[in-house]
Amino acid sequence: MSSAHQPFEGMLTLASHYNKGRKLASYPFHPYFPTEAFMPSRYLLGIAILALVGLSIWAALADRLPGDYTIALWLQGIGTGWLGEPLRAIAWIGEDVMEACLGAAGMVLILRRSWLQALSLLAVAASGILVPILKHLVSRPRPPAELVRVLSREGGWGYPSGHAFLAVSVFGAMFCFANQLCGPNQRIVLLFRSVLVLAILSIGVSRIYLGLHWPSDVLGGYLLGGVALFLSIRFAERFVWPFYSTHVSLRRFVTSKFVGKRHS
Repeated sequence: MSSAHQPFEGMLTLASHYNKGRKLASYPFHPYFPTEAFMPSRYLLGIAILALVGLSIWAALADRLPGDYTIALWLQGIGTGWLGEPLRAIAWIGEDVMEACLGAAGMVLILRRSWLQALSLLAVAASGILVPILKHLVSRPRPPAELVRVLSREGGWGYPSGHAFLAVSVFGAMFCFANQLCGPNQRIVLLFRSVLVLAILSIGVSRIYLGLHWPSDVLGGYLLGGVALFLSIRFAERFVWPFYSTHVSLRRFVTSKFVGKRHS
């Protein structure tokens, strides 16, 4: 080919590498982001959002919902027996511990070069701003000592439970990324995920047992955390990953075509 056609050929090659990067980005989970099996459909997401909105409006209008008082008394009655000490121990898992788990998981993903999953964790961390916003909008007080045994004191509004939100968003993200965090041994992955599910449920129960939240507060935190987790991963998948993969493809092309020629 003549030298006059070489620039045009280079432009076509550059365009093909750009399209290759876009095509690579069109595969949202497999094999780069294998969490599709644990992500709900859009219909379930819509149901969760509607449930969250409805529950939040109801919580803004009432200090407690039907069943809150009965469930709280029942859990606190169980806690007076052998279950009391484990629930007090679980209550030690505070926001600082869960945030530390999030940071540790992010470091592991970075060391293993799982960039998209690490960016998803960053999006999950940023979604924590939703909790104080919703607390301020709903402005629902915590359970009073006149109705339940308050075994621990915390300030601020009760709905939604920030601990329940963090449990679902942080431990839920680690659940989705268990293959990247634990490696190929599926027994370890299964054990890791089982511990995470147990931690999510136990943290919510412990918040009710301590008298810090009504059950509907915990449910609201679970719903908000689940929605935030889903949207954080989808945000990373739809916006961050296409940009990243296209950038990598273009950078490799430029490096191989221009820098390689310069050193040859």
